[in-house]
Amino acid sequence: MQICKKHFNKLGETWGQLKEQVGKYQAELSCKQEVTDGYDVIIATTQFEKATLNIRVVFNSDKRISGLFFQPDESVSTVKYEVPAYVDMGRVIEEEIVIGEGDWALPGTLAFP
Repeated sequence: MQICKKHFNKLGETWGQLKEQVGKYQAELSCKQEVTDGYDVIIATTQFEKATLNIRVVFNSDKRISGLFFQPDESVSTVKYEVPAYVDMGRVIEEEIVIGEGDWALPGTLAFP
């Protein structure tokens, strides 16, 4: 029983941290089931105060939970950034850069106000 208590304590700890980040749970928006690499996966799209999350519960072939993931819902559109009126884009200098090389090269844009 000590093992179960340890896992329940960890789950409670994780839920508490999640609530600090995204606020209180509000509702389940949808739920679907899929099979990925031989695992049964339940994906519940849920609404919290500050975010919409997908809660993924993964079951192995013995129907035991083998994974629990809290992920941002990628289907929710994000607000497009708008440049504030006080910014003079004619005075902004942008330079394309690459950090690293080969397979690890990370391209980016460096902006100087």
